[in-house]
This record gives sequence, structure tokens and C-alpha cells, in this order.
Amino acid sequence: MSFTVLFSNKAEKCLKSLQFEIAKHIKEEILKLEDLPNPKKQVRKLEGLDKKHPLYSYRVGEYRAILTFLKGKFVIVVIEIDNRRTSYRKYQS
Repeated sequence: MSFTVLFSNKAEKCLKSLQFEIAKHIKEEILKLEDLPNPKKQVRKLEGLDKKHPLYSYRVGEYRAILTFLKGKFVIVVIEIDNRRTSYRKYQS
């Protein structure tokens, strides 16, 4: 059982705005989630949000990837990648 990581258009745009080496490192780290038997153990659930579609944060150095897991499928969707100082403000209730 392995997972598939998909990047939203917004996440791809975020990566393109970063320096090449930083973006490459972030993407490689996120893609490592595909090989884990239970990637939810490596992420932190964001509190106070929609219970039906929970969001998670995955730490990569000073950056955070905001992602979700598609129910009933082994798919992780990366919604956004941002610096840790600003990434959570958008997702707090």
C-alpha cells in the first residue's frame, strides 16, 4: 500500500517562486511521504477547521506544506507551501 502525492496549482506556483535548490529540497521531502506506510504519523493536524475535510501541516525546514488526505484513496493533496511564519494564519478559525 503506497500513497500518491499530488500538488495543487497553488502549491506548484509556491514552489516556482522559491529558489530552485530550496524548492527541490521541499518537493523531495514531501514526495518521501509516498513511501511511508502511514504518512499521517509524520504530519500535524490543524485544529479548529472543518472536521469533514481536515487539513494537515508537514514541516520541511522553515517551510510548511498544507495538505489533505483524500478519503477512501491513498492520495495526499498538497494545497499550499509557505514560510512557517505566514502559513498558519490563513487556516486558523
